[in-house]
Amino acid sequence: MHKSTSVTKYIPSAITSGNLICGFTAIMIGDFYWSPILLLGSFIFDSLDGLAARALNAQSEFGKQMDSLADVISFGVAPAYLYSLYSPDFENKFFTIATCSMIVIAGTIRLAKFNITPSLPYFLGLPIPANALFYIGVIMGIENESQSFIDFLALKPITSLLPYF
Repeated sequence: MHKSTSVTKYIPSAITSGNLICGFTAIMIGDFYWSPILLLGSFIFDSLDGLAARALNAQSEFGKQMDSLADVISFGVAPAYLYSLYSPDFENKFFTIATCSMIVIAGTIRLAKFNITPSLPYFLGLPIPANALFYIGVIMGIENESQSFIDFLALKPITSLLPYF
């Protein structure tokens, strides 16, 4: 017997797609005004997809995996790419690539560990959206010509440690 499916089970994944679209668009336009706004949109979609899944009783392993993949793009790749555009190391692109790669790798490892760990009532480690908020703050600090941020990012040892915060 064929089991009928409800459209409501697809709503959380459609919302997750909003997260993914915002993150991908932030990368594509690479704009220091609009990209952070789009990434904040990703935060909204990322919050709403889980709420919708629970409210509609539509939680699924597929949705959990899709959410993590969207988070890698929106909260790992997009902030790393935008940060790379501000890299103070113009002579040595290897340093920029290595630093930005660590942002993506650390966030992806965190999400993978989260997906295979039994549910807990608290977070272990730094959730990748919080990591993205840090980099959005850095970008906004530079865009607003905050001398403190500019001086901070000019220090190569500090810049190389940023992916670990």
